[in-house]
Amino acid sequence: MKKLTALFAALLIGVGVVMADDVKPVTVNRMPAKAQQTLKSNWPTMAVMSATRRQVGKLVDYKVLMEDGAVLRFDSRGQWLQVKCYTGVPNTMVPAGIRNHIRIHYEGQFVVDITKGKKAYTVQLDQGARLVYDLKGNFLRFL
Repeated sequence: MKKLTALFAALLIGVGVVMADDVKPVTVNRMPAKAQQTLKSNWPTMAVMSATRRQVGKLVDYKVLMEDGAVLRFDSRGQWLQVKCYTGVPNTMVPAGIRNHIRIHYEGQFVVDITKGKKAYTVQLDQGARLVYDLKGNFLRFL
């Protein structure tokens, strides 16, 4: 029984080591070109405070903290996954259908957090509303 317990404990430790996040600092010029372009076009004069590369198994993503407090996450190809910016996510990063819906139904509000999933966008507005849109920008529901 002790051998079985020891074997089980060793197995758990091994799985924990394999599943551990590998997070390392990275310079922007070592990130995918598409991520670099997103940063240059939406924050042309803003300094990058930190950037990290995270690897979990074979999955890789990047996290960038901008001088104004904006936080961006990118996948391994440089596609943005999430943008948090409490002064407002740049309009160029919010699909037109979502921008139009917010302009009409939430006049004067702006997007502070947008996450792009495989099937939908999740958006949070500055006054707290959380909304879900399909990938074409059509409103689906509240969260």
